[in-house]
Amino acid sequence: MSADRDEHTDVFPQSGKCQVEIEKPDTNDIIALTVVPQFKPGSSAASIPRSPEGSPGKYRITFVLGIPGKQLFQENLQMDQLLSSGESLLEAPKGKNIEVSIIRKDKDSAEVRFLKSKTGALARAQVHVTANSVVDAEQKAHAVVLPTLSWLSYLCNAPLDFTGFEVFEERTETCKWSFRVLGKRKLLELDVALPAFVSTPAGRVLLSSYREGLNATHPFHSFLCFFKVAEAIQALRKQRHRKVKRPRREAVGDSELIPAQVSGLPAEAANHVESFKPFLGNRFDEVVDSLRDVMRNAIVHLVPKRKLLVSDNYVDVARCQKVLPIIRYIARQMLANEIGVASQTLA
Repeated sequence: MSADRDEHTDVFPQSGKCQVEIEKPDTNDIIALTVVPQFKPGSSAASIPRSPEGSPGKYRITFVLGIPGKQLFQENLQMDQLLSSGESLLEAPKGKNIEVSIIRKDKDSAEVRFLKSKTGALARAQVHVTANSVVDAEQKAHAVVLPTLSWLSYLCNAPLDFTGFEVFEERTETCKWSFRVLGKRKLLELDVALPAFVSTPAGRVLLSSYREGLNATHPFHSFLCFFKVAEAIQALRKQRHRKVKRPRREAVGDSELIPAQVSGLPAEAANHVESFKPFLGNRFDEVVDSLRDVMRNAIVHLVPKRKLLVSDNYVDVARCQKVLPIIRYIARQMLANEIGVASQTLA
């Protein structure tokens, strides 16, 4: 699952511990970090070509499991501790780890090794793949591990999820880590927030969906919550327009227009520039309408022969993660304008 934030890449000496200072995301998010080791010049290891993208060869991918609703987002990324942690609500048989053979009718068979925690619960899922690059290894690992988690979840009727994963290229020792990280703490300015709040039935519904989107742990759920906010506001505006003889677009001006240039993007888009680029210069309504069929409907429905987005599919989740920052931004701005309309109506 590639991060919707810009990824970080660093080169470090092979020996010793290294620290990297990474700014926390504005809201709960996924952060990816790729580390390319640097060896002593003249050593045999130094002669091996390395790059953050990886190269054809063998990879080991380790997923760190987490309990939904308890600990999926991390406060700090202490990798050595994270990669030896993990927990779930499934207990392994005593005395051994578990190896699951996956027989896939449409693809080659594979094996997933589940490692236990000290308490005996399934803690990590590990798979080895032969791939052409780091991203290729990610995709192949997700295609094996996530359907396995879904099967075990159904079999035991227990939730199963992961907090992040490591991709390790065995020949070069290049690592990529991708983990869910808690967002920044925010200052609550009561003198600003409370006097400006006007509670209406429609506003309460919109705010509820926006909060649910921020709370969601999966990008599909988060996207749908923010999309519902934008979609509902579109419907509320149409209702208001029907009450006047000459329907018109409400005067929201440039506040509901994606800037035409990257330099004009808001501060909250700084870590998601690639997500905004395809929509530069578009009105919010145009963006929402363009995402309705390919994202919203594709997530909601599982009707055969229709375009579907599946949560176990690496590419589908990556697509959703890429547009999540834009729909969150649109929902927030449209909500601000809608709250303003409610305030004027009750004034």
